[in-house]
Amino acid sequence: MFGLGPSPASSRTSYAGSACCRYPREMSLEDVERVAATVGLDVVKREMRDSLYTADKKSMCQTVYRCALLVAVKR
Repeated sequence: MFGLGPSPASSRTSYAGSACCRYPREMSLEDVERVAATVGLDVVKREMRDSLYTADKKSMCQTVYRCALLVAVKR
C-alpha cells in the first residue's frame, strides 16, 4: 500500500542537504492507519510478524524484522 522507504536506485545517489534528508522517510504505523482512514479504508486486522531478511541456518547471525500486517476494506 505504501512504499516510502528508499529504493535501491535512490540509495546510490547522494542527496546531502536536500529536503529528503532533513525530513523522515518512514511513516509510523499510527500514521499509516490514519492515512488509510482518511482515504476511506477501515483497518479490520492488525498483526505483527517476524520476517527473516538474511538467515543462514549454519550461522548464529540473523537479521529479523518486526513487520506490521494490516488488512483494510473500503468503506
